[in-house]
Amino acid sequence: MAAPYLQWLIDRHTVVGVVCRQDEPVGRGHRITPPLTKELARKNGIAVLQPEGAWTPDVIETVRGFGADVGVAMGGL
Repeated sequence: MAAPYLQWLIDRHTVVGVVCRQDEPVGRGHRITPPLTKELARKNGIAVLQPEGAWTPDVIETVRGFGADVGVAMGGL
């Protein structure tokens, strides 16, 4: 899971934005649930972007707008 690593980054650096997957149905009730990274980012006042698919030019431009010096990619197991 990426959330513990995101927390580590938040504790040590200035995180300006998080790009994560879309909210998805979870469990028997198929309740729409946000990813933990989104919840953590929102709790810390960090901008969240949830593109619906591929990295389009608009998505790339939005990420550039975060003004970050470095980008970190994390994947789940």
